[in-house]
Amino acid sequence: MAAWAQNGIVPKKRHKYHIMNPKRAHHRLQDLINLSALLCLALGVTPIAAATPLHLQSQPEQGQQLGWENQPPDQHSWCPGHFPIADGPIDGDSNSKQAITITAEQSATIQPDGNSVIAGGVHLKQGNRELTADKVTLYSKQDGDGYERLTLEGNVTMHERDKMVIADRLDINTIDQTGTAVDILYRIQRNPLSKQVAWGSAKKLKIIKRHYLRIYAATYSTCPPTETGWRLHSQRISLNKASGRGQAQHAWLSIGKIPVFYFPYLDFPLDKRRKSGFLAPHYSSSSVNGHMISLPYYWNIAPNRDATITPQHIEKRGTEAAVQLRNMDRRGNSAIKLHWMPDDKLFNDFKATARTDYPSANEHFLSDIDGAKKQRYFVHLDDDRQWNPSLHTSVNINYVSDDYQFQDLNFSDFSEDTNQLTNQLYAIYHSDFWRASMLVSSYQTLHRINNQKVEDQYRQLPAFTVNGELPFNVATLGISGNAGLAQFDKSRDYLTNVEPTTGWRYYVQPTINKNIRTKTVDLNTALTLSSTAYQLQHQAAGTDAKQQRHLPIFSLNAK
Repeated sequence: MAAWAQNGIVPKKRHKYHIMNPKRAHHRLQDLINLSALLCLALGVTPIAAATPLHLQSQPEQGQQLGWENQPPDQHSWCPGHFPIADGPIDGDSNSKQAITITAEQSATIQPDGNSVIAGGVHLKQGNRELTADKVTLYSKQDGDGYERLTLEGNVTMHERDKMVIADRLDINTIDQTGTAVDILYRIQRNPLSKQVAWGSAKKLKIIKRHYLRIYAATYSTCPPTETGWRLHSQRISLNKASGRGQAQHAWLSIGKIPVFYFPYLDFPLDKRRKSGFLAPHYSSSSVNGHMISLPYYWNIAPNRDATITPQHIEKRGTEAAVQLRNMDRRGNSAIKLHWMPDDKLFNDFKATARTDYPSANEHFLSDIDGAKKQRYFVHLDDDRQWNPSLHTSVNINYVSDDYQFQDLNFSDFSEDTNQLTNQLYAIYHSDFWRASMLVSSYQTLHRINNQKVEDQYRQLPAFTVNGELPFNVATLGISGNAGLAQFDKSRDYLTNVEPTTGWRYYVQPTINKNIRTKTVDLNTALTLSSTAYQLQHQAAGTDAKQQRHLPIFSLNAK
């Protein structure tokens, strides 16, 4: 009893031990708990893992140990079933300052000046974290002040609410924060919102230094262990939390038992820090375009600037290149996207047969097809800037070289049904008592020969507005107002061959108001004269080119 109390461990009952002084016992067992958590976290952030060692159990047996629960198949889910997320201890806090409780079913030999062994269903608990093993050996330092090495053997399990690790053996050096684990199974909740769980196995894990880990013969998947879904494998994975990078060597992706992709070397992020390199390839297939494969390259130009360059080969069309540039500075941010295809075999065939396939189509649309360029491209610019506290501008520009690109090719920002592309320039300047704005807006309308009834939209080239108020009253009256002018234009309707009405619109709305306040009532009265005028072109027969409207408006609000 004295020896145990001297080391901060007091038997509460037979074979049960409780650390009464966690600060004093911290240097013995704290590193075990923390490094076990580090093991969980390291495996949890591993985005790639690899081959199941032969000496490990089958997938269904692994899943059973990790708590897999089958459930009826869901028509929206390829991987039915789930790992229980909330089946771990939920009381307490994982804070390392909490007391550590140790229990054992069998014997314990604890000596203050030598090695200590706790055997038979050893259970360590700290807050909501639990660690169990058949046997725990604590190797004392030479000076007898604490432990320098810890070994857990047999059915080693680390369990928290959102993660679980099972290993056959775990060795921890508490001095240099290194360690080794062998025969490992793990699962961890990847996304708290979707409750998606990743799981896998590894032959060995080495904690080389506090933030550097190596994992050998590892696997990784989010599909159930009872199904032969996809699985990632790697012979060796290195995780460096200090640099925020991970590397996988000899990695491959398998679907069922069939390998489908091989990667000699992969470099991936562990956190939000960015690095230039190739991103995951993308493959798709359709009856129209055939096989499509792309390989994006991410270029981290500067902390505030990057680019993604994506070459794509489309089997039945040709090769396309896409570039996205992004920039952020103290005034705002901007993005540029460019898609370019030098030659489209299917589109060339469509142009050659359009007049034969659509003999009754409108001649204007057939002429557009005849004049379509061999090269196909799409340009997008988005810019948003706050130049100073008073001036703000935004630009949104979109343009396609022909009307059929969204129908033929895949664009993440537009669907194949898109038929109007917005182009806008907006600027606003304001002070304490007035503001002025300018808007230039136009639309590129896509007239497809198989959907000709799409109307062009009116353009505003430009539209100006100004509004404000006097900062003082005139004879107890407040004076304010707004005014504006806009030119509106529209292309000819080629289906009806009618010129649309275009022209200028002017409006002025001066307002005078007076507040009347007494002890019992608060009245706000206002008188506005709304005047609007039009100068029209191509107006309907019998309609004057000049139109005017003057409308007085009186309002009364009482509180």
